[in-house]
Amino acid sequence: MSPVSENKWKFLGSRKTVEETFRSSQRINLFQGQGDNEGSEAYKHQIRISKEASCKVPRSRVIKVTDVYPSSNKKYLPACTVLHVCADDTGCCNSPTLKCGPKISQPIYLPFLVYTLPGLGDRQSPEQSSYQKSLLFYNHTECECQSRTDELMPRDTLPTASVETPNPQPLFKHRIDRNNQYSCKCPTEYTVRYLANGSCSCDCFDKQRECIRYKKGNVYFNHLDRYCITSGQCLLPMCEYGVYSSRTGRCPKQFETLYSLNKKHYF
Repeated sequence: MSPVSENKWKFLGSRKTVEETFRSSQRINLFQGQGDNEGSEAYKHQIRISKEASCKVPRSRVIKVTDVYPSSNKKYLPACTVLHVCADDTGCCNSPTLKCGPKISQPIYLPFLVYTLPGLGDRQSPEQSSYQKSLLFYNHTECECQSRTDELMPRDTLPTASVETPNPQPLFKHRIDRNNQYSCKCPTEYTVRYLANGSCSCDCFDKQRECIRYKKGNVYFNHLDRYCITSGQCLLPMCEYGVYSSRTGRCPKQFETLYSLNKKHYF
């Protein structure tokens, strides 16, 4: 690979980004060839944005702890932390079909003072208590432009193909050893269901409103649950409209599944 090509890959991050940027440059060069001053200004603007807002380097963002670890009976001090993030508001991709996302992530444990409020949630306590705890977060260390269509997964997609991990976990685990806590471990809001055939799954009961929100794709799983799923410690959570996506960190929504099916059967 020539030094010029190597620099393009290093700067732009992926083949899709290189191709999209090339096509965008061709369109702007067309304006320049016609002597259009506006096209020339647009080209200068593109050069500046490609340097200042490229989807390559993560940027710092303030993250509320309760957005990652929601709880009805806990308060955290500090209430927020700062993480490096790859997202659409941190990097620009030159195509509506691409989004800026993490290429490499690194787990990080941060210390917090946790206050447990009395009489709320699962922990019933006569008085307020406090303790220090290290919570797991993820720092994005490198960004890249990723396809938006990778988020859309229909119900008939095989579960093993939808989880981006070397050892993807099935929706059901067989030959359960109930003395082993990792035999059928579920994400926080989900409940273990032991089936008659000896397998188990992670699902919601009818009155578990918060769990159903996750199941319908209305809420993102927190970082701890995502790590539990992708590392194989937790089973895949059951989703209402498809299969859990490790890329987005949530179940697909109904319109996403319908869009994916329509696109799949379009001729």
